[in-house]
Amino acid sequence: MSFRGRVQGGIVVLDEPRPLPEGAAVRVEILSAELEPPLLDEDGRTLGEKDSTTRERSQDFRPADLAQNHDHYLHGTTKK
Repeated sequence: MSFRGRVQGGIVVLDEPRPLPEGAAVRVEILSAELEPPLLDEDGRTLGEKDSTTRERSQDFRPADLAQNHDHYLHGTTKK
């Protein structure tokens, strides 16, 4: 069961007030990405930026026949 609401004065106020049992365990999840700054590494890059740079660099070192001979490169079987 989930309910929507907003924070007002540090208190979560539901859009449609519902009677909740006293002491009920709840989970609060922030839905708006603008409220949370992205996590950055020591160089100020996000994980996505770091991943795309690594992916671009790794293409320089990939064998042209990697898809066809992945077993050879992973397990040492003979090339096809």
